[in-house]
Amino acid sequence: VKLQFTDSKITEHILKHFMDIGITVLSVHDSYIVPERLSDHLRDAMMEAWSEVLGIKPDESQEYLESLLRMATNVKQIGYVDELLDIDPKGHEEIIQIKKKQRESPRYLSSLKAFCEEKRDNNSKSP
Repeated sequence: VKLQFTDSKITEHILKHFMDIGITVLSVHDSYIVPERLSDHLRDAMMEAWSEVLGIKPDESQEYLESLLRMATNVKQIGYVDELLDIDPKGHEEIIQIKKKQRESPRYLSSLKAFCEEKRDNNSKSP
């Protein structure tokens, strides 16, 4: 339970970091999904979170933590092999059109609005 709490504090730090700069991050257990172009930024945020939550001074163990991150942090492209190889252009074009038409659901937008309002209210209360 103590390790789960520590893991949740690290995740909280990472999510807050990205929320503060307006980037949405999806966390799945101890993994984080960000746009691929932000993978290095995510690694830096993870390093900062680990240092802060675990009380490790970055200058003492920077190289060690960076090596752990490189071993344990993967960047994965999400897509279809046919997209990369252009095997089924007609079928893939249908998928592209569906993706273009997708919009956020009213429930998602409502939840997002409530979340942003709560965040704004909490920020205005802090000294």
